[in-house]
Amino acid sequence: CPPCPRRSPAQRSPVCGWDLSPENAKNVIHSLTAVSQLKLEPALIEALLKDLVTNTGVVRLIELQVVGAQLQAEKITTLPGYRALGDDPKTVLVERSLSQIIYDCGPENEDAVWEVLFSLTDQRGTRPLKTQAELAVSNGNNATLTQIPLILEILVGSGLVFRVPETPQNRYQLIHDYLVLPIRQKYKQRTQSNIKVRLKQSESQLLRVRKQRLRAIAISTVMAVLAVTNGGLRWRAEAQRINAMLSALSASSEALFVSNKTFDALLEGLRAAKKLQQEEQQYLPSRTVEADTRLQVITALSQAVYSVSEHNRLEGHSDIVSSISFSPDGQFIASTSRDKTVKLWHPDGKLIQTIEGHQDSVTSVSFSADSQLIASSSWDGTVRLWRQTGELVRTITTDAGHIYSVSFSQDGQMIAAAGKDKKIRLWTVDGQLIKTFSGHRGVVRSVSFSRDGKIIASASADNTIKLWSQSGTLLNTLRGHSAQVNCVVFSPDSQLIASASDDQTVRLWSTNGKLIKTFPKHQRWVLGVAFSADGQLIASASDDNTVRLWNREGTLINTFKGHSDGVSAVSFSPTEPFSSQDNLAHSNSHIPLQPSNPQTDQLILASASHDKTIKLWSSINQSHVILRGHQDDVQDVTFSPDSQQIATASNDRTVKLWDRNGKLLQTLTGHHDLVYSISLSADGELIASGSRDGTVKLWHRSGTLIKTIKAHQDWVLNVSFSPDSKRLASASRDRTVKIWDRTGKLIHTLSGHSERVNAVKFSQDSKRLASASDDKTVKLWSADGKLLKTLPGHRNWVLDVSFSPDNKFLATASYDNTLKLWRKDGTLQSTLKGHTDSVAKVRFSPKGKILATSSWDNQVQLWRFDDTLIKTLKAGEHRVTNLSWSHDGTALAVASEDGTVAIWNLNLDDLLDKSCHWLRNYLQNNPEVRESDRQLCQLMTNSYIKSNN
Repeated sequence: CPPCPRRSPAQRSPVCGWDLSPENAKNVIHSLTAVSQLKLEPALIEALLKDLVTNTGVVRLIELQVVGAQLQAEKITTLPGYRALGDDPKTVLVERSLSQIIYDCGPENEDAVWEVLFSLTDQRGTRPLKTQAELAVSNGNNATLTQIPLILEILVGSGLVFRVPETPQNRYQLIHDYLVLPIRQKYKQRTQSNIKVRLKQSESQLLRVRKQRLRAIAISTVMAVLAVTNGGLRWRAEAQRINAMLSALSASSEALFVSNKTFDALLEGLRAAKKLQQEEQQYLPSRTVEADTRLQVITALSQAVYSVSEHNRLEGHSDIVSSISFSPDGQFIASTSRDKTVKLWHPDGKLIQTIEGHQDSVTSVSFSADSQLIASSSWDGTVRLWRQTGELVRTITTDAGHIYSVSFSQDGQMIAAAGKDKKIRLWTVDGQLIKTFSGHRGVVRSVSFSRDGKIIASASADNTIKLWSQSGTLLNTLRGHSAQVNCVVFSPDSQLIASASDDQTVRLWSTNGKLIKTFPKHQRWVLGVAFSADGQLIASASDDNTVRLWNREGTLINTFKGHSDGVSAVSFSPTEPFSSQDNLAHSNSHIPLQPSNPQTDQLILASASHDKTIKLWSSINQSHVILRGHQDDVQDVTFSPDSQQIATASNDRTVKLWDRNGKLLQTLTGHHDLVYSISLSADGELIASGSRDGTVKLWHRSGTLIKTIKAHQDWVLNVSFSPDSKRLASASRDRTVKIWDRTGKLIHTLSGHSERVNAVKFSQDSKRLASASDDKTVKLWSADGKLLKTLPGHRNWVLDVSFSPDNKFLATASYDNTLKLWRKDGTLQSTLKGHTDSVAKVRFSPKGKILATSSWDNQVQLWRFDDTLIKTLKAGEHRVTNLSWSHDGTALAVASEDGTVAIWNLNLDDLLDKSCHWLRNYLQNNPEVRESDRQLCQLMTNSYIKSNN
C-alpha cells in the first residue's frame, strides 16, 4: 500500500539517534524511577524536562542519563532541591558529573584529564576524532605516556568517550556534541585559575632546585614505595573503570528498553555482557567486577533478550520507505522510497540490488507470482517492470500524475495501477492498456487483485472501497470508513478484504460488501494492512509508529514498537525463514507470558517506515522456561542441590518435580489440603512438604512417600531441612516450631511466639534457627531448642526469614513493606524500602552478595546490602508467591498465583548465545553496524568461568 504523502520531513519530526520527544522522555523517567528508589516529585520532572528540551523540541537521551544519574547520586528528588543548585541547575549537574568522572581518574591526573577532554573538542562545537598519540601530543608535559592510556580507559568506561576501533590506531571521540560547551567553558576557567597558581609556584622554583641534591639521596626508597602504591592504585582504578563502564552500558540498555527501543537495548546489553565475559575470563571475577554490577549487566541483557521482537533492521534508504513486499517464494524483500529507488534485499538483511530509474518518489512495489518480475509505481507518473538483477524490462507511462499503487495479478499476466487522477488502469504485462476504471471521487490510494483473479479492489480518498471485475464492471462499493482509505488487500483465499484508513481503524469485509468487523482504533492513521500467508492473521501499520498483529476476530495479539516515525506498510513472509529445530533450540515468551500460539509460530513480518528503516519482526520471543501444570496457586518453589531439578508446592494439593528445561517429571499426591511449603535435603535424598492439613510428608527423591507426620495442631506453613541434612524444622499456625530428625522423629518443640509462625530457616552451619511470626518478631534459637534472642523492629507481621551463606547476616521480610538486614548478633544493619506492598519472601544469592525479595506488588527486587536497589523485575499481572535461586546462581525461579513458575535465566553464557543468535543477521549484514560490534559474536567461547552471584 502507498505511503502517506501529506507530511513534510519537518512535520514528521523523526527521532534522530537517541533523541526523544518530551513525552517519551517523561515516560522514560517514570519507567526508570518506578523501578528504583529515586522517586522524583511531578513538579521536578516537569522542570527537568523543560530544562532538557532543546531548541529543536527533543530531549537528548544521553543528557537525560547524565543529569538523571547525578540527581540520583545527590539524592535530589524535589523541585526546591533542584532549584537550590542555582539559576542553571541542569548545567551544574552536568559539571558535577564531569567532575566525578575526573575525580575517578585520580587527583594526580586531573590536569591531564582536562587536557584530554579539551583536545576532544574544537571551536566549532564539534567532536573531532583523535588517536592516543595525538592526545599525548596535545597534552604536552601534562601527562606521561602511561597516564594517557589509563585516562582514556576510565573515560571510555564511564561512557563519556567512545573508542572507535580502527587500523592502525584506535581513535577516541566524546559521546555527544552537547558536552563540548561545558567542557570548553570549564577548561577555560581552570586555565585562568592555573595561571595565578603557576606564577606563585615559579617563585618557589629556586628553593626547590637547592633541595634536589638532598632529595636524590632518598629517591631509590621513594621509588620502591611508589611502585607498590602505584600498582595498588592502578588496580583499584582499573576495577573502578570496569565497573563504571559496565554500569553505564547496562544503564543505557535499561533506558533504551523503557523507551521501547528493545532491539537497541539488546545490542547495548550485548556489548556490556560481552565486556563482562572478557573481564571475567581475563581476571578472577571477584577481583574486578562487583556482584551487583555483574547482576545489573545480566538482568539488563535478560530482559532485552526475552522481550525483543525486532529480528533485523534493514538500512540503506535515504528518505522515507513507502512500501515493502516479500517475494512469493520468500527469497527476496523489495522496498521503495521517496529517495527514488527500489531496493532488493535478502531476508537476512543483505542488500542485493539498488534499482534506479524513477524520477520521483517510488510509492509501491509488487512481485509477479513467479517472483521473477518486480513492478514499481512512482510520483513520476510511470509504472516500471524490472528483473531481479535490476534490469529495466519496461516503462509504462501515464498521464495520471502521481501513481500511488501497483499490483500484479496472480497469474502474472496483468498489472493494475491507481493514481492521483482518481482512476485505475489495467495493462497486460507487455504494457498494453486493457481498461481504465472510473468511479471514485477522490485520489485512488491503493489497488489489489484477489488471489483467484476475479476481483480488483481499489481504495480511495473518497472514504470508499470499490470492487471491480476485470472487464471494468463495478461490482460493489464498500462504505463505512469515515476518512480516506489508504490500503486494501484480499485474504489468500479471496474470501475476505481488509482495509486501512485515516479513521484509525482496520475493517474486515466479505467480498459481497458486508462489513464483518471493525478493529479497535490505532492512535493515528492506519496506512497499511496485510494478511498472513494462511489468512489467519492481519497486520496493520500506523502513523502512531506501531505495527499491530490481530487475528481475524479483531483480537489484538501483539503490538510491535520500535519505529521512531510513522509505519507506512507491512508485509508477511510467505515462508518460514528459520528451521523448526533452530527455533526450538533458541526460543521459548517473555514475561508476562502467553501460551504458545500455533498461528504465530515462525512468523516474520516486515514493516517500512518514515524513519527510513525496514524492520523485520518475529512473533516468537525467546522465552524463559515456564513450569505449567498446577491447577491452582504455586505456594513454594525450590531447586535441587545440583540445580538440575525444581520442586513446586501448590494449592492444588500436589507437589511436582520438574527438570531444568520445564519437563514435568513427577506429581506427588497425598496431601488433603493446600501444600504451603517444600524443602529438599542438601544431600539430594529427601523431600519434605508441609500442608494446611497439618501434616509434614517425607518423600524419597524418586517420589516414593516415606512417612506422613501428624506434625502440628494447625496448618503447617513452612518446612526447612538443615544444611547438613540431619534435621527438619516445621513452622505452624499453632504458634510453634518443631524440629525433627530425618526419619520424622520429633526432637524439639520450640514455643515462644504469640502468633502464627510463618517461616523457619536453619543457619548454614546448622547450629541455629530463625523463625518469623505474625507477632512482629523474629526469634533466634539454638539447634537444641534454646531461645537465644528475640528481634523486634518490624511494625507488622514478619512473613519470611533467611540466613546468609556465611552466617554473618539474617534477612527478614514483613507485611510492613520493608526488608530488614540483621547482623548475626541480632543488631539491625539496615532497613530496605522499595516495595509498595508486603514483602513476602527474601532469599540470599548463593554467594551471599545479593538479596532477592518478592512482594504482593507483583515485583521481584534485587538488592545490595547497603540499601541499594539493583533491579526491579516485573512478573506480570499475578501476585508473586515465592522465589528461589538455583545453587549455581544462574537462575531465579519465581512462583505465581496463576499456577506457573518462571525460571528467569541469569546464565551469562546462555544469554550471550541467545543474543548473538538473535542479532546474527543484523551484525553480519547491516552497513551501519560499527566494526567493533560486528566482532561481538564472532569469538563466542564455550569454556567460561561461571558465577559470582
